[in-house]
Amino acid sequence: VTTSFDSSTGTNPFTITADSTSGLEVTVGGSFDINFDFTQVTTVADLQLLATYFTNAITSTLDDEGNLPSGASIELTTICGVDLATATDPVECSSTSSAIEYTSTMYLAHDADAEAITTSVSDALSNPTTIQGVTSAVIAEASAGVSVPLIQVTTSGSLSVTNFDTTSFTADETAEAF
Repeated sequence: VTTSFDSSTGTNPFTITADSTSGLEVTVGGSFDINFDFTQVTTVADLQLLATYFTNAITSTLDDEGNLPSGASIELTTICGVDLATATDPVECSSTSSAIEYTSTMYLAHDADAEAITTSVSDALSNPTTIQGVTSAVIAEASAGVSVPLIQVTTSGSLSVTNFDTTSFTADETAEAF
């Protein structure tokens, strides 16, 4: 059995990993639909970057909600109808598929309730609030200075001001204000 101890937390000194000789390796797979515009995804590089965004978002969201066991991993297998393992350029995302397919691999102690844990992961990824959290995290990560045009956010609006006193403004300030 591979063991490790994190003295900073002082919890569970025995961690089950892929190299362990005892314990359970549990894999759960599934899919969820998402309201997302995949039309900008045209290359394998775009698809892989999007997969990274979703993997990070799913992992952090499930972890924040307490639904992801320590050491568990999330791997996306299909985005917008395109298999990530066999994708080639040009990528042609299905305009009718908004599904994200995933697998999650977990290494658990031999006495862990694997069914309850896998159900927790699957249920979380079926919850609209969780999916909204994932979507928000993807948009935030994509908006953080990455130059790939995967996500476009458009905002518009107008400002109407009444009783705005400009009598003390200089000509330049008045021009700038209007």
